[in-house]
Amino acid sequence: MTAFYDLRAIGISVPPSVEDLCHVSGKDVRVWGRQDFLDDVIESIRRQLELSPSHAMLEVGCAAGLLTAGLSRHVGSYSGIDVSRAAVGLARSRRLAGAEFQVMDAARLDFPARHFDRVLCYDVLTNVPAFRIVRQIMSEMMRVTRPGGKMLIGGINDRSMTESFGRRLAAVAEDLDRRYGPARRPQVKSSLFRRILLWYKRAVWGIEPKVGCYFFCREEFLRFGEEHGLTTQICDVHERNPYFGCRFNVLYTIPGHS
Repeated sequence: MTAFYDLRAIGISVPPSVEDLCHVSGKDVRVWGRQDFLDDVIESIRRQLELSPSHAMLEVGCAAGLLTAGLSRHVGSYSGIDVSRAAVGLARSRRLAGAEFQVMDAARLDFPARHFDRVLCYDVLTNVPAFRIVRQIMSEMMRVTRPGGKMLIGGINDRSMTESFGRRLAAVAEDLDRRYGPARRPQVKSSLFRRILLWYKRAVWGIEPKVGCYFFCREEFLRFGEEHGLTTQICDVHERNPYFGCRFNVLYTIPGHS
């Protein structure tokens, strides 16, 4: 997975455009590149996490920081982590005030316990092939969240809607093509060295940018919450999300007082 996202990011010039950020994140620019849609998603996250200027926030799987500018203005400090070094490099190149980025494995967070008030992992678990790995990621998120803090895991593919999701995926693609034309991949605009490196990775490693698509049961997240004494809320993704009804969010509240 790291190689896929490195390959998406490595040919992008700095500072990245919104189209570039969408590409690196594996999101369709025809949806996520619209500022009104992005603002609605940010506001939905802000409400669910009850973000405050006093909060220290962590985003797990931030890619090149598509959500960072919108989120960081609502909190006191923002930290973003991702396994892709190239994506983190792009995020840093944006020089966003109050935001820092690190290359890090979500299942082994290099932060002290109880370090953050709010932790977000959005549209990441579609790339995780097994729930045992999801548990490791959520356990680490829980470890670094302070008592009374909140964790939001967003954009989870609902296993009970697997067949419906396939039909929805085709319908969404057809609708977007009709309304906006075919999706375009960003052109490689950087140095000759990066062009050669990009060619080498494709030719020798046989890597092409791809996004995983894994599904999970709501009950698995409910059990995790019960096992750890967390308050658990499960809800649909934002109503403007093209996959509304096929994906869900999980909001955990850590016991105790902040």
